[in-house]
Amino acid sequence: MVTALQIIAIGLTVGFFGPRFPGGQEPPSAPKQVRPEPDRVRITITPAMRDAIRFGFSNPSPRAPRVILLLAEADGPIGDIDPLDAPFFRRPQPIRSIPFDLSDLDEGIEISERSPELSSVPDDWSRLAGRFKIRAVVDLGLGRDHTHPGHPASAVSIVELAPDRSDVLDLVVDRRSEVEVERRDSDDLVWIERPSPMLTAALGRPISHRAGVVLPPAYRDADQERRFWPVIYRIPGFGGDHTSALEIAEMYRDPTLRHSIPEAVWIVLDPEDVLGHHGFVDGDNMGPRGTALVEEFMPWLGRRFRLVDDPRARILYGHSSGGWSALWLLVQHPDTFGSAFASAPDPVDFSRFGTVDLYRSTSIFEDESQDEYPSYRRPISPDLDRVAMTIREEVEMEEAIAPELRSGEQWGAWNAMFSGRDPRTARPLLGFDPESGTIDREVVDRDWSRFDLTARVRADPVGTGRILRERARILCGDRDSFYLERAVESLQAALDAVGREHSLPQGPGYVQIIPNATHGSVAGTAMQRWMREISEIASRSPLR
Repeated sequence: MVTALQIIAIGLTVGFFGPRFPGGQEPPSAPKQVRPEPDRVRITITPAMRDAIRFGFSNPSPRAPRVILLLAEADGPIGDIDPLDAPFFRRPQPIRSIPFDLSDLDEGIEISERSPELSSVPDDWSRLAGRFKIRAVVDLGLGRDHTHPGHPASAVSIVELAPDRSDVLDLVVDRRSEVEVERRDSDDLVWIERPSPMLTAALGRPISHRAGVVLPPAYRDADQERRFWPVIYRIPGFGGDHTSALEIAEMYRDPTLRHSIPEAVWIVLDPEDVLGHHGFVDGDNMGPRGTALVEEFMPWLGRRFRLVDDPRARILYGHSSGGWSALWLLVQHPDTFGSAFASAPDPVDFSRFGTVDLYRSTSIFEDESQDEYPSYRRPISPDLDRVAMTIREEVEMEEAIAPELRSGEQWGAWNAMFSGRDPRTARPLLGFDPESGTIDREVVDRDWSRFDLTARVRADPVGTGRILRERARILCGDRDSFYLERAVESLQAALDAVGREHSLPQGPGYVQIIPNATHGSVAGTAMQRWMREISEIASRSPLR
């Protein structure tokens, strides 16, 4: 349950959506400013960017193209940020978007409260006051979300809004949001992109496996006894991809760090799909990602990089969404992987999905007393947290970017991972109504529950339970920013219970809650501790 202190903190959460009241309405005593006309944003697109947009339309995506307006306080407490980096968990900011097609390009695009098919948060921008950074981006669905490199965008502009006037704001889309840097192979870092026939056939669109492969310093040493190498498969957390292999390469290159890094080949995988982090699940919406990895990509990697062909020499490592993915791959493919190291994994018990019980709650937004479920917290003292964002606010921001959970953000990604596919629309079924928060009991009980690791331990104690007890190392902070410790504690209790009931050996695996650690800080704690443990596993792995 959420503590009383946390509930009090929720009441102090304001952001730009105003204080929360039952039904999301302001109290009757609060006067509302009425303007004769809403603010309008006129967007002009340069010829070069029109060509880029037309090219994007030639590559259809499950995420329909949208023009998105992103605002961020220019003088607020969230710091020197780019509006393009939205959504912001620390302090939600205004977002608007509309769909568009090629006929809109030449005449330009206008967005206001009267725009057809407008998605917006907050619904009414007339209360916004002060200086804001504003930016427009044309999301063509080229990657997981609107921040994907190459999307046409405007520069950052500063505007001043006031409740007592209407403004016409002009933006020019004249650049790409970010140009993807060309990556070149080096002696210690190799970039891989290989087409996946299995995933392409399943999804009906071109899909490739991508990875950054980091080679240890001794890999090319002719005098080295080891010719075949153990491998660490690192899975980035939400929003990360294979380019984080650069971080591992830099550690090997640093003389002060290289001896603390396991002597192994690091393969940093790309967990991203246009619908979000795919978690390496075999799902209806993002394809058989786990099977394609194990049966299609890994055998090729093993031959290409002289990897030891033995489960004991294959180690999974991940944080947050990557931590959940590591645990899932371990229990799904125990004959392929020998161990998994997971810090602050995404919910491993769906009865403690953050602060929501997906099986008993009727809404993901509020409990029976209409108290809002928190999603993101920040510690402000040793015994008090400030709730910076509720689940309702998080989903509202995602829906403002793209409705029907198609933004590629966190809740949309979970829905695409866990839900079945609607045969009428070819889109993920909705596990909950993104406007009301009402949970679809049939979809959650039939589809989502298949991915509940704690439930799987209870249903399969000598299979799943034994694998996790013996081979998984899990760490989570007791003040995790997303309340993930609640599910980890539940998994820990389930593993302890099945171990006693079935007299299962513990093995080297463990689950531990780290006092006073947050979602971010526990990652460093885990790395410091696990580098030694992984080094021992790597050193004991077979030479061939």
